[in-house]
Amino acid sequence: RQPDRALNFFEKALAIDPGHEASQLAMVTLAEQQGQFDKALQFRKKLADIQQGDELFETQLHIARLCRDHLHDLFGAIDALHAALADA
Repeated sequence: RQPDRALNFFEKALAIDPGHEASQLAMVTLAEQQGQFDKALQFRKKLADIQQGDELFETQLHIARLCRDHLHDLFGAIDALHAALADA
């Protein structure tokens, strides 16, 4: 499958440069498109580790929505919102 091959490609790119933001974003997008929301959450958290400022705030909001809407994890959503406000 094409998405699986793309994920494999981006995983290799991240093994070389874990801080490559475009690859992290691509991983998030692919995982969400495939309905792999647990993976998408992992990738978004890794993305948050390399971001600052407004980008970090937006990522934390996306994490909160992902937790609430797809993973039905209200505590995870609250934690992400708390982190967004703490970093703001």
